[in-house]
Amino acid sequence: MRSTLVSPRFPPEKLDSPSIDDLIDVFDQNGEIQSIVVHSAEYFQYVEGHFNKYISRLREASQSALRHQFLAACRLKWDLGGTPRVIAL
Repeated sequence: MRSTLVSPRFPPEKLDSPSIDDLIDVFDQNGEIQSIVVHSAEYFQYVEGHFNKYISRLREASQSALRHQFLAACRLKWDLGGTPRVIAL
């Protein structure tokens, strides 16, 4: 755990591969967590960058195994190809 009183700010190029310590500050006193601060703008940029890289990899012709795994996960998660469900209210 890291204890700090200064909120870090990072240039966009560092957000490519930040550690969790770069995105979250934990304020502790005597080993007890007092508060946790998530730097939402940096966290959003990190997640968006990660997502965009993943989508780019899915689009690469050489990544057929990755696309197969992605489609298998989608089929499992959303029951693709299964019986359509009707929900009545």
